[in-house]
Amino acid sequence: MIAALFDRPAVLLDLETTGASPARDRITEIGLVEIGPGLPDPALGEHPITWSTLVQPGIPIPPFISGLTGIDDDMVANAPRFADLAADLARRLEGKVLVAHNVRFDYGFLSNEFERAGIAFALPALCSAKLSRKLYPQHPRHNLDALIARHGLHCSDRHRALGDARVIGDFLVAAVAELGAERVREVATALTAPAGTPRETVALADELPDAPGCFVLRAADGSPLYVGAGASMRGEALRLLQKSSPLGRALLSEAASVDPEPHPGVLGSALAQRRLVERLAPKHQRKVVAEALRESWSLAWSGDPGPGFALRESGQHLGERETRFGDFPDDRTARKALAAFAREHRLCLPLLGLEPPGEATPGEAAGDSRAPCQVACPAAARRECLGAGLPAGQAVETPATHLGRALTALARLPRPTPTGTRGRVGFRETDADGRSELHVFDGPHYLGSVEDVDALADLDARARAHAEGSLPADPQPLRILTRLLKTPGLRIERIRL
Repeated sequence: MIAALFDRPAVLLDLETTGASPARDRITEIGLVEIGPGLPDPALGEHPITWSTLVQPGIPIPPFISGLTGIDDDMVANAPRFADLAADLARRLEGKVLVAHNVRFDYGFLSNEFERAGIAFALPALCSAKLSRKLYPQHPRHNLDALIARHGLHCSDRHRALGDARVIGDFLVAAVAELGAERVREVATALTAPAGTPRETVALADELPDAPGCFVLRAADGSPLYVGAGASMRGEALRLLQKSSPLGRALLSEAASVDPEPHPGVLGSALAQRRLVERLAPKHQRKVVAEALRESWSLAWSGDPGPGFALRESGQHLGERETRFGDFPDDRTARKALAAFAREHRLCLPLLGLEPPGEATPGEAAGDSRAPCQVACPAAARRECLGAGLPAGQAVETPATHLGRALTALARLPRPTPTGTRGRVGFRETDADGRSELHVFDGPHYLGSVEDVDALADLDARARAHAEGSLPADPQPLRILTRLLKTPGLRIERIRL
């Protein structure tokens, strides 16, 4: 029975907020369910004590939050401010264990709000997400939606405070039924942090959701230490906060808070990370310096029409079926480096387009149109290549075999930064809740990210600045885009604007 899981009464709590930052955002709704010794037990079919209220945040509610929760500015216009209900809420929480999903998130908001109201706040806390991870380590996801699906729970009011708080209670009931009260109580007791216990730095990761975004790890004085980003903010924070690396040890000793910035996908997260690193200059992260697009040369291979290699300037736009290898500052450096690379892998320079083919000897016809070298090849004689460019019968390998070897070997070379597509193009990411973000590029230039096409006009000034040359060209956003477009499994929709 879940009432016996705790030695004292507990409160299952959920908050709805205007965003993810306790310092910047505010609470819009509070919902709580009381359980524990002497209180109604949901596991016995008893109706627990519940309480909920909307809260006037004092700041606008972003549209995507309203779309997610259904709570908008009109709904909270006449709701009490947190300061007006702080004393009543403190009485409801006094002497209880606070249980919430990603409890550091809710605890951080409550701490900030109570501090603004001048009320001391310190409760023992249990994270139901951590409890799920300990009880069910075989499952990869432990957010509320995953718990609802895994345990067959019902939630008629998802993303509302009281509805989500009830889901936590339903999860506890399901866990007790599946694993036994003794096992659940043992793990819950071990995970419950006593009131006033200093926060372990690694627990900062538990404030972050298993969702895309970037985050800023800050020192006790609020100064930025590091900006992380990834498909899972929590997973990336756990990866960073490791004692096995010098960076991890430094962050573990210095980090005191984390400020998350959620995004619908990894492209927006990576672009935002670069922007924040450039603006904040974190202590443990080298400031990003915008670099101009330099002239560069690369080896291009095209399969249509007539497959072949050619050395050309990287600034030229890619053909539809063209792949480029290497990134060299000039023609001479490119030829020298690629010739050495070809010798290392015994590739044919004429077939790579790096040397003109040999001419036929007197009285010898160029009978094999596929063979560019119609004379004895010095490179083949020196075993620097396998003679794929020689006529049939003289070569050790066919041109087709050479092509396969060449493409495999060349794939080890760095890919040049593409110049981008002609005109303005958007790349849209949408998350499971329907929130979307559009990342806009004009040729090679990243203009910015907007939530919808109606906001594109805000980017026109930046586009004009790039056209006039008053903004330095920065290829890094285009490199980020190129890398992520090649990553399997990512859902990035390309939109011609």
